[in-house]
Amino acid sequence: MGTPSCEIKTIYIKEYFKVDGAAYTDDLRLKYDPKRGSLQAEWSIPKLTTDKRNKTRRESTGTWDPELAAAVAVQKQSLFNDSSLAKKRIAQVSKKYSLERYWKIWLEEYKEENKIKRNGKNNIRNQANY
Repeated sequence: MGTPSCEIKTIYIKEYFKVDGAAYTDDLRLKYDPKRGSLQAEWSIPKLTTDKRNKTRRESTGTWDPELAAAVAVQKQSLFNDSSLAKKRIAQVSKKYSLERYWKIWLEEYKEENKIKRNGKNNIRNQANY
């Protein structure tokens, strides 16, 4: 792969290797670049609707052995996907408040504003009872 006598610079893992017990996408590939210290794992990242171009992620596998590099590439892609999905879920949960949560936030702010006002206790009690 990628020697001066061979013109192959990219290998798709699904076509040449069989990695058991692992989930990986069809576009996961190994790239040969003689300027780098090892084979590179590369895959596409799901793009946002605002993105115009496709985005790819490239990471070093740390080895020149294609079979070992394929296993490392699958592992790196699955770790990347797991961590990005977890980040997405956390962001979605933190954005979504129930109506009750919004009501509590608003009521706390309202209490702070009305503590020093005349009839503040009555106003707070009346708003809390709505």
